[in-house]
Amino acid sequence: MRRSWLLALCGLLAPLASFAAAGGVVNAYVPLATNLPLGAARYRTLLIATNTGGSPASLGVAFLAGGTDGGTVPPQPASFAIPPGSTLRLYDSVPAGARGLFELSGPPEIVVSARVEALAANGNLLASAEVPVVSAGGAIAAGQHVELLGLEQSAGGAGSDFGLLNLGASPAHCTVTAYRADGSRITNPVNLTIFARSAADFTGALPRLGQTAIKDTRFDVTCDQMFGTYALVYRSGGPETVVLGPAARMDGTLTPDDDGSFHFDLPGQFADGTTYAAYDLPIGDGVQYGRARVEFDLYLNRWHPPFPGNPNYETVASFRRSATKRPDRILYWGLILKGSGDFRTLLDIGPPPGVTEGTTVKSGKGPWQERTTYHVVLDYDVEAGSLVFEAYQAGQLVQRLTGTPNNSDISNLGNQLVRVDFSAPGVGDGAYFPTTGWLYSNLAVTLTPRRR
Repeated sequence: MRRSWLLALCGLLAPLASFAAAGGVVNAYVPLATNLPLGAARYRTLLIATNTGGSPASLGVAFLAGGTDGGTVPPQPASFAIPPGSTLRLYDSVPAGARGLFELSGPPEIVVSARVEALAANGNLLASAEVPVVSAGGAIAAGQHVELLGLEQSAGGAGSDFGLLNLGASPAHCTVTAYRADGSRITNPVNLTIFARSAADFTGALPRLGQTAIKDTRFDVTCDQMFGTYALVYRSGGPETVVLGPAARMDGTLTPDDDGSFHFDLPGQFADGTTYAAYDLPIGDGVQYGRARVEFDLYLNRWHPPFPGNPNYETVASFRRSATKRPDRILYWGLILKGSGDFRTLLDIGPPPGVTEGTTVKSGKGPWQERTTYHVVLDYDVEAGSLVFEAYQAGQLVQRLTGTPNNSDISNLGNQLVRVDFSAPGVGDGAYFPTTGWLYSNLAVTLTPRRR
């Protein structure tokens, strides 16, 4: 087997690492970068950055004006040195009269937050609201739907602006559907095209839809590129300023046990293979886990049609720790099914630290049949020194493979997060395919603390 496609996938899906900016890798975006008058007030964006590491570090800040095509005009970032343990405030990184987004780059030791502030004519602070900083965890995968709740508009009172970020390298085609509080649709879905690596702001979003007196409006938003979205609800010249991010979904359970074990469950169908689905596990930063058991139901719909010379690998799932820098990434295991010839099962066990090649465990002819449901279990046990794969059909064990873990550090480290993911965002090396149309259900992840 060629060098691991799943290991390459770790690089593709590291925190926005595929967006090359002048001076370094883009780690995050701040969607509401503004320096504009609004009524009697002036709105500005404040960046607050802290170097949590023990060595000096630099933060790169590039401003992209609204309507700028970030795919063809690379921004030139300004560099700010931050001593170890120090905090930097940046007030004046947006030109007067401009609005757009910040593109941030720097090492993982730098943590960043942002605020939008409303200032009176005499410079006094009227209002302040937290602005989302969109990194890997906040980026929304292409094809996913998110909801913005609580937009409103009133005569002489609160108004709402709507914003979209295209985090992809190509233009994004987005659809926005607005709903009233009673669930009725305000108008037909609105189709928008956004430049690559850019933000688009729509001031007075509700009057654009013919609504001048309305509360508790909901926007349903989706794009065909990785994206972000937000709304700004404010009272012109007054104290009300709220930045809305996508609403949280009650689509999973997080349960700790008395012994420190951690459970992450997604009952029902949680992915269809058409779009890449990833879940960062909110485990304690630096807590070491000795065992990770992942199980789910998989409906194998159809194999990709084979063609000459194509081995037809299907990228099913992986368990890994993401990172900006390649040496920091860890692939614990990847599950790949080969949809031609002998229908093999492949376990891609990532390389140990300091080594470039991992281990591949291959089965002979497997049990896999189209339009069939299987229960899949992967048990990664560092303390026992074993990786066990099992597949069940109608409650009967139909395949079992074993291997040896190459990485014993199962933990979150800052923004390097332990993740489970399913399918893939595209075709890799002309041979590794997303599992389009395959259904994933009833995810259960259990992490047990390390005992020794």
